[in-house]
Amino acid sequence: MPRHGVARLTEDGGRIDALDGLRGLAILLVMIFHLTLVYPFGAAEKSILYMAGGIGWIGVDLFFVLSGFLITGILIDTKDNRNFFSNFFARRTLRIFPLYYATLIVVFLVMPAAGYFNTPELNFIREHQVFSWTYMTNWGFVAAGGARFFNVEWLTLIHFWSLAIEEQFYLIWPFAVYFLNRRKFVGLCILLMGGAVCGRLAVAAFGIPQGAAYTLTPFRIDTLVTGALIAVAMRDRTAKQRVFAAAPWAAVIAATLVLLVFMLRDGVWFADRWMHTLGFSVLAIGWGGLLVMCLPDYRGGSMGLLFKPHWLRFFGKYSYGLYVIHPFVLAHFSPAPFARLGMPEPIAACLYITCGIIAFVIPAWLSWHLLEKHFLKLKRFFASASDTASPKRNLVRT
Repeated sequence: MPRHGVARLTEDGGRIDALDGLRGLAILLVMIFHLTLVYPFGAAEKSILYMAGGIGWIGVDLFFVLSGFLITGILIDTKDNRNFFSNFFARRTLRIFPLYYATLIVVFLVMPAAGYFNTPELNFIREHQVFSWTYMTNWGFVAAGGARFFNVEWLTLIHFWSLAIEEQFYLIWPFAVYFLNRRKFVGLCILLMGGAVCGRLAVAAFGIPQGAAYTLTPFRIDTLVTGALIAVAMRDRTAKQRVFAAAPWAAVIAATLVLLVFMLRDGVWFADRWMHTLGFSVLAIGWGGLLVMCLPDYRGGSMGLLFKPHWLRFFGKYSYGLYVIHPFVLAHFSPAPFARLGMPEPIAACLYITCGIIAFVIPAWLSWHLLEKHFLKLKRFFASASDTASPKRNLVRT
């Protein structure tokens, strides 16, 4: 899920605008996905629009790859800092916690007072709110026995499973970067990738609810680790050139496989057996290839130009607020008036999606300016000192 306000990882400490654009693409995909799910398409299972919008869930996987890349890069570049751990955790806390816990206060304290928790399903979620307060929503899915914890009646906290995965990643990853040298760190990444695939195959083989393969950190770590391996490669000249050469092939092959799934299985759905076993890894590799091609050093940054338009980076800037808040708006944004306009279904659906995205932007913009950016100003007290040490020297430290 979205964490960082800007993409800022280059060897000179500069900013990579194209990665903000990639983040914008990710949040747009997720919002379109959720809007598509609630629109009353005719014969939805056969609708090309429904299937096209239904692919938007893969934006979460793009968020994971970006997070793995950026977080690992930040950790590598600050590995020699005296306050390595405290600075990292303080800066993540300032970025993540204010909006997250403000949302929980509204959901679990304000909303019940207004009568929102008035069904057995919603009361069940309220009774299990400890999983939300502790960033364990994804594990709450298992504890609650599956779909009941993510009841589709209520679109306010379903998406917090991905925030839980990232927070759990943030808690363990600084220790991996700090205590392992480059060779051992790469070995750990490869082991985690293989373990994730094997774990998902086991979920399918033993009939465990599919949601476990989709929401539990050990089964999704390969996507985050893909970004981490790219961050390592970008700090080694030989590895960097190899990754640059492989990136377009990775992106094209992954896109081809996803397209085949789309055509053969009436869309690309996260509950599809192929996707929730091998498919997540294919997405990780494909998004990783695209990320690499957006880096400034890749063929002069020409590919990155596609993701530098201001409007796309605008969505990237507000992506965290958009991700956290948009389901609250969606729960009260009915598609019925659009479906009754008498327009052809494709036009009415696109109009609904466009208006929905505009409606999502307003509270996210307010969240940024009224809450988030004020906490981010406090990051100056936990400034990184990566400019005092070479990224390459940091990487090989034992």
